[in-house]
Amino acid sequence: MASAGQVAAKEASKAAQREKELAAFAKKQERKDKEWEKGSKDTSKAEEETKAKEEVKAKKVASKEAEAAEGGKVASGGAPLMKTCKECKKKYNANSKKGCQNCIDNLLGFGAASSKPKAKKK
Repeated sequence: MASAGQVAAKEASKAAQREKELAAFAKKQERKDKEWEKGSKDTSKAEEETKAKEEVKAKKVASKEAEAAEGGKVASGGAPLMKTCKECKKKYNANSKKGCQNCIDNLLGFGAASSKPKAKKK
């Protein structure tokens, strides 16, 4: 069996370990509290900036909707809506009043790229 001295030493060791753990916990809490203080800065300026950005976004959306209502079409991301030409199978801007620029160039003899794919050189 364990002697009285061994039991006392074991109890003292447990008490020291508890104190060590409590000190570590207090230190950790203090560090977390400091982080929370840093995080609780005045955010009113950031809120104003996000509100202004949202207003600009809303204006852009409204202008795109107005353009679409007038007949112009815009794909997502602001890029023009592209159509494929039935004759030459090339893509062209759907908002173009003239139509496929490749076909127009071919008709006028400006030597635009032909609709045939180029052969690969070996």
